[in-house]
Amino acid sequence: AIYGGKVHLIGDTTIKDPVLGAVHASVNSRLLVCAFDRPERHTLKIVTSSPRIKDFAALKATAGSMICIQDESAVPVGMPNSPVDVNIHHDHALLRDSQFAIVLDGGSLLTGANQITFTMKNANGDIVPMHESQTIITEDSKSKVFD
Repeated sequence: AIYGGKVHLIGDTTIKDPVLGAVHASVNSRLLVCAFDRPERHTLKIVTSSPRIKDFAALKATAGSMICIQDESAVPVGMPNSPVDVNIHHDHALLRDSQFAIVLDGGSLLTGANQITFTMKNANGDIVPMHESQTIITEDSKSKVFD
């Protein structure tokens, strides 16, 4: 999404092996991850299976953009509120230093961060938490992360 654009990922969504990044929002754009109007839990899963290119970000917001993960605070009282979980998973033991899960820059925002899990495989093939230094990166003091 660019120049005020909007991307809505609704219900169960899987993005596998994005080359440059899964979803980017730039220049006052919005990415909304939300559920269908059903009580089931919904997920957004972004999976990479090999080391990615330099400066890879699964989700990225720049220049005043926003990534919003639906949670109770984002839904008006009385409206159905299905839970949404986001999992960013690197299905490989090698994670390059410049490969990140979420990058925020230029006064951008992330809401619903507590609903996101970051995982990867280790050398034994077990699924483990991703290194914290590669999960959510704010490249300037104006960008904010909210649970």
